[in-house]
Amino acid sequence: MQRESKIWWMRYSSNPSRYRIVPHELPEEADAKDCQGIDIISSYGKEGRVAVEQLSLVMLHGDDFRLPDARTDQSLPPAVIRSVIELETATCALLLDGCDHGRETQSLLLNRMLAPYQCGIACLEVDPAQAGDLRDLCLHIKDVLQRAGLRLCQGVGYALSKDASQLTEHVDKSDMLGVPYTLLLSEQTLQNGLLQLRSRDTRLAETIHISDVPDYLLNIFKH
Repeated sequence: MQRESKIWWMRYSSNPSRYRIVPHELPEEADAKDCQGIDIISSYGKEGRVAVEQLSLVMLHGDDFRLPDARTDQSLPPAVIRSVIELETATCALLLDGCDHGRETQSLLLNRMLAPYQCGIACLEVDPAQAGDLRDLCLHIKDVLQRAGLRLCQGVGYALSKDASQLTEHVDKSDMLGVPYTLLLSEQTLQNGLLQLRSRDTRLAETIHISDVPDYLLNIFKH
């Protein structure tokens, strides 16, 4: 059980290696044969560490309550396993996990299942004559993503940029908000239906067709 609990925390971490299992100090009156305890520790840097979960096992004694052993069918006193997770501590630990990544730029690398927003839309509009069509396209994609059940970034759900530097500023802001994926649209999207899907974690973008966007993203978040 302690191994499964540790794996659970690692699965939602941007750095799974920060989690480890350490023995928990028992009270002096506790019998080591009847009581065991461990902490799942999350470490940050050289000094910081937080106990995100405490697991304890206590053997019950007495003849009032016994259960059959599934292997031997012998009646034995059961053991009680207790798991303690403090909500405030766990929340702070996960936020620290998203910030403690060593990048030069400010980013919040929350696990994509925990991120408050799943994706955003950013559009580069250079030709004023196509600005209206690009806005309509952004609204269409926003509607498609929301109908698919995906959580879009705050505000109107998309951002318009006049040049590449403004687009970069928006993408950096999305990273700070912890948005895992950003759809990058341009005037080329109007012509061939292709856009860029940028990953917050790798900072790389792949080209996909606009018709594949909702299913592609849903498959990512499903797995």
